[in-house]
This record gives sequence, C-alpha cells and structure tokens, in this order.
Amino acid sequence: MNSVVTVSLPPNRTHAVRSATFIRVSARPLIGVVEIREQRSERSKAKSSRYALRDDSDGEYTGRMFRLTKPGGRERYWTILSCKGDEYDSCTCRGFEAFGVCKHIHALRGLLEEGHLNEE
Repeated sequence: MNSVVTVSLPPNRTHAVRSATFIRVSARPLIGVVEIREQRSERSKAKSSRYALRDDSDGEYTGRMFRLTKPGGRERYWTILSCKGDEYDSCTCRGFEAFGVCKHIHALRGLLEEGHLNEE
C-alpha cells in the first residue's frame, strides 16, 4: 500500500525552490509521512522538515484537517484546508500565526490539489 509522490510548490518570498513528498502508509485513515524541502536558490543547500501526517477530519469543518507531528512528538500542528478556498486555510504553527501563511499549508494544499491526499 505504500506509495511515494513528490509535487513542486510555487516559490515564496524567501525560498525559490520548494517541494513536498508524501509517503502513504495507510488509506483509511489516511496516514503517512510528509517531507517539505526548501532552498533559497538553486545553488544553496536544501532544508527539509519531516512530519508524520494523519487525516483528523471529522466532519466538523468544511474542509480537511490534518495533524502534522515532527519526529519525537514535541512539535505538533493542525492544518485545516478549507473547501471555501485557500484564503480560509489555517495552521497552528508560529509561521501561520505571524504571517497568515506557512509551509504546511502550501505543502498539503499542493498534495491535495494533485489528488495525493485522497483516501483510496
């Protein structure tokens, strides 16, 4: 059942090269690993962040809710992708709280829009 997909993400204000890789472990409930890679330029060293992903959608929200947990479990974020559009997305991370957008939303939105976060 394991599958691996990578999607390119659009550049943001600080990183020119960005991608998200999803390794599916289970389809119901949707469980896997997400790795977000970012580089300031083509020549710079890439930074990556890896998270365990679980779909925590329960019908309460008009969209999908994902729990992202860093290895060791000390950092945990909930990212909500709204059915109403990306301007309604939210995340509990510091980046979203400070800037209103974050790498978690960009990565999950990119994977979802290409059909990789659907339960099969």
